[in-house]
Amino acid sequence: MSSEKEKYQKRLSIIGAIGFPFYLIFALGAAAHFKGNAVIPLLQDPEMAFKAFIVGAVGAAIDIILAVYTALKIKKLS
Repeated sequence: MSSEKEKYQKRLSIIGAIGFPFYLIFALGAAAHFKGNAVIPLLQDPEMAFKAFIVGAVGAAIDIILAVYTALKIKKLS
């Protein structure tokens, strides 16, 4: 049972590592689109900033769903 819990904890760490770029592009895209503060030259175009914001939002939402599901599985095994 402990190995199953460790498996899900490792999966949760991987989900967090994969999700980090989505949170980053979500924040950068939002700053560029809504405030006009483009940190990356690519985001100076309003259309690209909006697309980055949307991709970041969708990726972050998927990451949160997977992380909560995995955390609930870990709690169930405890």
